[in-house]
Amino acid sequence: MGLIFGALVLGVGSCTVWFVSTVKAPVDKSNEFLAAIDSGDYAGAVALSDPGCNQGMSTPGPTAAFQGADIIYNLNDSSITDSNATISGSFAMVGQDVSTIQIFLLNNDGWKVCGFNAK
Repeated sequence: MGLIFGALVLGVGSCTVWFVSTVKAPVDKSNEFLAAIDSGDYAGAVALSDPGCNQGMSTPGPTAAFQGADIIYNLNDSSITDSNATISGSFAMVGQDVSTIQIFLLNNDGWKVCGFNAK
């Protein structure tokens, strides 16, 4: 009985580690990115990106895209394969006609933002 319980505990622990590192981590990083944008900390948002894949994203990029507007978002969908993820959901920005956002991430020693698409 003890061996079965031990194997069950180990299995649950392994699944929890997998879930946190594979699913929760890129969603958390996406929320962190959007929270920085929402607070107007564009440099902080860019700091969450990976220079190897962010296509030259610098502070002026998010500044121009979001223009200090208040944003509302609800990330509710994810597509995660190996070391790539796309996290998406509903999105609204005061003064703009947008309804969805996609955040693209790469797992390179931790999840990093590669870019975003608000439409």
